[in-house]
Amino acid sequence: KPQLAFLDIRMPGMSGLDLLGQIRELRPDTPVVLMTAFGSIDSAVEAMHAGAFDYVTKPFQRDALLLTLERAFERRALE
Repeated sequence: KPQLAFLDIRMPGMSGLDLLGQIRELRPDTPVVLMTAFGSIDSAVEAMHAGAFDYVTKPFQRDALLLTLERAFERRALE
C-alpha cells in the first residue's frame, strides 16, 4: 500500500489530476502531491479541490519538498 503519491500534472496517457481522482476513489487516505513546471493558480485550486494534499511547482527546493513530505506523514499519523 503506497504511503504517498507524487504525480506530475502532465503525464503521458493520463493527467495527474485524472490519476488523483482514481487514487482518491481507491485509497482515500493516501496523500497525493501534484507537481508541475507549468503551475498556475487555477490548476493549483483545481488540484486542491480534487483532493490533493499539496501542489508544488518545479523546480522545487529540496527543503521545501522534504517539508511537504514531513507534513503529509504527520497528517497521516494523526488520522
